[in-house]
Amino acid sequence: MIALRPVRIVALDAAPLSVPLREPFVIATGRMDATRAALVTVTVEDASGNRATGLGEAAALPPVTHEDQPDLLRAVAAARAALVGATLSDLAATDLTLAAAFPQSPVARAGTAGAIADAWARSEGRALHALLGGSAAPAPLTTDITLPIGAPAYVAELARTYRAAGFSCFKVKIGRDYRADHVVLRAVAASVPDARFRLDANA
Repeated sequence: MIALRPVRIVALDAAPLSVPLREPFVIATGRMDATRAALVTVTVEDASGNRATGLGEAAALPPVTHEDQPDLLRAVAAARAALVGATLSDLAATDLTLAAAFPQSPVARAGTAGAIADAWARSEGRALHALLGGSAAPAPLTTDITLPIGAPAYVAELARTYRAAGFSCFKVKIGRDYRADHVVLRAVAASVPDARFRLDANA
């Protein structure tokens, strides 16, 4: 386990993080035109009085998550009394502290955990991956990009645009109507024949 200097939480805040999406995010159970997240900010102080501030994102996706943005903001505000002033000595104990502070809000808890880890790493003068036990610089990350549910021509054109930008793997949202899904998948496969696909049905 990584040895950490104890820190005390001196501030905890959350603000709406609503970023308009370039394209609507349409899945079997809903549609999003902007993110519905909360930006969590945590400031910690060490024994010498040095302070560091970290950021975390609590990302809601109704109805996949039971929490929406207003719920996240309320949960962080409600947890403030239990967390501000708390001394943290190791990551395992911090997890238990957060579980008690967020008994019904796993999304807000995750965003707060991220902000605490970021602040703690900054306080230690470490990279976050090192604080979490990583022994080397992070390897380059190759990610997919999501294609929403939509008309075949629209989704195929998105795939071509994203392929031109360098993406070679696509997560294709399906699940409303298998017949329509079949038509869209054929259109996408024809538009980017060298790509790989992951099918994601939320229903």
